[in-house]
Amino acid sequence: MPLRKWSIAIAVCVGLVLFVSFIRDVTTSDPIGYFSRQPRQMLVVAAIAVATALMMAGFHKLPPLWRRRVYLLVLAMAASFMTVAIGWAVFLFFRLPHFWEAPDIGMGLVALLFGAAISTLLWIEFYNLYRKPIV
Repeated sequence: MPLRKWSIAIAVCVGLVLFVSFIRDVTTSDPIGYFSRQPRQMLVVAAIAVATALMMAGFHKLPPLWRRRVYLLVLAMAASFMTVAIGWAVFLFFRLPHFWEAPDIGMGLVALLFGAAISTLLWIEFYNLYRKPIV
């Protein structure tokens, strides 16, 4: 199976796990009670949704060359952020006292590996798109 199909399969599995976790958290955290106690938060969520929709509509109205430039910029920013976040996490993770004797070290290493894989895939996507000729 090619690498791209594996990465899509892994991304779908991780997405499903996160979705199930999110649904479980929503059902146990009483969001209706939270938004009824703090109605301004619902306005903040609505404002974020409207701003995102306007940005997406504006992005799709751009000419193809500018759309590519904006996509490259956002992709580079996401890859840079993931790289810095994983670097910072590695720095904090290895500074822990008694690092190798920790009982749950495996989960921390798995999380770091997933973050590193996401960062690597973002950089590969950026590089492939950057090298692709403009049509």
